[in-house]
Amino acid sequence: MTPIGYKKIFIIMEKLKTYKLVLSDDADSSTGVSVISLVQEPAIEEGFVYFSKDIKFSIQDDRRIVTGPVLIPNRKIYRSIPHPHYVVIDKPGIEAVVKKFAKTKRSDNVNTEHSGPLLNGVYSFESFIADKSRGINPPDQFKDLPDGTWFLSYQMESDELWKSVKDGSFTGFSIEGYFDHVPVQLTCQKTEILELLHFFKEL
Repeated sequence: MTPIGYKKIFIIMEKLKTYKLVLSDDADSSTGVSVISLVQEPAIEEGFVYFSKDIKFSIQDDRRIVTGPVLIPNRKIYRSIPHPHYVVIDKPGIEAVVKKFAKTKRSDNVNTEHSGPLLNGVYSFESFIADKSRGINPPDQFKDLPDGTWFLSYQMESDELWKSVKDGSFTGFSIEGYFDHVPVQLTCQKTEILELLHFFKEL
């Protein structure tokens, strides 16, 4: 495809509908984040950092900890199903998600690449929202991420999982869950969506 074609894709995608993710019914146990998935390409385009024996925080030879962002406020995330669109979540929305995640005790629900059974040998021991007003700053590796970013830390007891983290098979977190979608931008025309799909088909 020519550079003009790629530029056209970018312009069209920038005009796609955007939806804000919200939890409208906190009493509904099916909504919110249900599973954290270890993936090679996280949708939020930020990887986690693994703390190994090369980066010691204590006298332990190998802490087997992974820490990274899960949700970043107002970061556009491209979705293709059921049609091309973006989703975002704001700071209040992230706080609501994190509180429900804790309340429903789902922190140890972990799988890989959004498939397969829940894993053994991995558990969460830390969950926090960056909030400078409360003295809670992002880890140094993510110091440029904004207030309101949700971080998780997992302990990797499984030798196999830890090996996969170190060899780059998994580089970040991705969430599974159910949310209401509230449209926040309605500028994309049907013809533009069809044109975009045509470009992707050519690729």
